[in-house]
Amino acid sequence: MLNKKLKLRKRFLRKRQLILDRINKEKKINENLINILSSTNLIISLYISVKSEVNLTETSKFMHKNKKKIALPIIENKDMHLLFKEWKDGEALQKGKYDIKIPINKNYLEPRVLVVPMVAFDIKKNRLGYGGGFYDKTISYLEKKNKILKFGIAFDEQESKSIPVNNFDKKMDVIFTQSRIII
Repeated sequence: MLNKKLKLRKRFLRKRQLILDRINKEKKINENLINILSSTNLIISLYISVKSEVNLTETSKFMHKNKKKIALPIIENKDMHLLFKEWKDGEALQKGKYDIKIPINKNYLEPRVLVVPMVAFDIKKNRLGYGGGFYDKTISYLEKKNKILKFGIAFDEQESKSIPVNNFDKKMDVIFTQSRIII
């Protein structure tokens, strides 16, 4: 199982780096995401893209402009679930673990909507990440406290016929790509 995931991860990370017409595809993904997020007042966890992930700058601009609460994930301990800090419009970010940009403030929040980057996905809404298990641990932790929504973000080109899953792997509730919203 681990070997299958490693091979898939390598293949789809390469595929994601080679996405053509990236700006237009990202624009469509952001539009799809904004249409859904515009109607909620829940705390939403976004991410600042790294490693050729879908760029969600347009979504974050919309969220800030409309006074929505945004939280960004932070890794404080590699054996623990993610924590989240509030990110306000214009607030400076610093580099955290794995060069992920994080807020400097001390305002921790618990999101009810997780917007999750993906390396690959399948039609059953299984997600392949980087292999650290951070989002799986975080989803397990947050689901014990509240009902949460899990939105996976990817390009169409990142779809796999199937993703091998373990007991601890968490499915997405919805997947957003440039051409589809998979529910």
